[in-house]
Amino acid sequence: MPDLSDTATGELPTSPTPLSLTCPVCRAKQVVSDQCRRCRADLSSINALRRSEAVASLAALANLVAGNQSDAKQSLRTVEMLAPQNAKALQHLLATQSAD
Repeated sequence: MPDLSDTATGELPTSPTPLSLTCPVCRAKQVVSDQCRRCRADLSSINALRRSEAVASLAALANLVAGNQSDAKQSLRTVEMLAPQNAKALQHLLATQSAD
C-alpha cells in the first residue's frame, strides 16, 4: 500500500503511486482524475489505460496462482503491450513458476 500520509495535507508523494499521475501536457503532479487540475487536459484515456493494465496484471497473477500457465502468459502479453515497464516483475514470476 502506498504511503499517502502527505496527501492529507494536499501534497503528493514524490514517487508515482497508483493513486497519482503526472499530466503529460503541463507535467502537474496530481491524484488520479479525468481532468488535469492545472491545464484541464482530458486524462480519461490515460486512466482507462492504467485500469486495463491493472486488470491484466491481476489476471496474470490470478492465473499463476491457479496454475494456468497459458492464460497467465496471455495476460502478461497484454501487460507488456499496455505498460512494458511494469511487465518485468510478472515475467520473473512466470519464469519462476514455470521452473517449479
